Amino acid sequence: MEYIKQEILGQSRHLFVYGYNYENREKLLESLEDDFPIKINENYPIALYLKDYALPNINQINRNLENDKAKILCKNFFEFSLSENIIKKVLEIQELGNLNIQIDKMLDRINRCFLNNQKTKISDLQELRETLIQSKNFYYNYYVSFLNGESNLPDIKDLQMQFIDIMALINFVKTMLNNNSYFGIIIDYQMEMPLVLQQTINGYITKRCNSDISMKVVCDIADWKTYYDLNGVLAESVHDYGIVELDNNYKDYTKILKKIID
Repeated sequence: MEYIKQEILGQSRHLFVYGYNYENREKLLESLEDDFPIKINENYPIALYLKDYALPNINQINRNLENDKAKILCKNFFEFSLSENIIKKVLEIQELGNLNIQIDKMLDRINRCFLNNQKTKISDLQELRETLIQSKNFYYNYYVSFLNGESNLPDIKDLQMQFIDIMALINFVKTMLNNNSYFGIIIDYQMEMPLVLQQTINGYITKRCNSDISMKVVCDIADWKTYYDLNGVLAESVHDYGIVELDNNYKDYTKILKKIID
């Protein structure tokens, strides 16, 4: 089991981790956060078991809806969800009081880069997290309302933070922590998700941004319907990502495909 953990988080490569969805799988993945905790002044990978990242799989009622708009809404929701989970992780640091100067510098960068200039500046990490949650919920509700064809959509002008660049945020956080390693983002596929969310996640893999953010997508291989990102770029095995097998899921799937081809 320790070998598997090192295979997943001990390498910065993006990974697809294939395995059947069962209770022990979730326990294994959650335990990675304990084995790879957030640390200050150490170049050590940080495991983040991502929660609250999924969107509902809505059957599009209005087939004439702008597909590009759904992609933007999904991407913004996911980036705010990931950002909120990262700041939540930062707030768990016991020695946080020793980082007041670094935190102030990070908040200043975030305020200058991402804050709605008509809103009051964010003054501490807890307020930052609450702001990120507000934006995450906004894009979730907008996505659901939009795909259901509703006309009364939320107003983005009300947001304190209308967009976030996750790669910039992670670099700000790493600078604050004085940690030049990577965040290992664990995506545990437990329920059906829209194809556009899979494409959004694939987009990090095709970017090869693993020195800062390393995606660990854990799924039953049959559930992952596409390896293309939002721009139509294919995430390719070996070049873009590696594979880790938790059980016989990958082998069983390969046998099924072989029978179909034969």
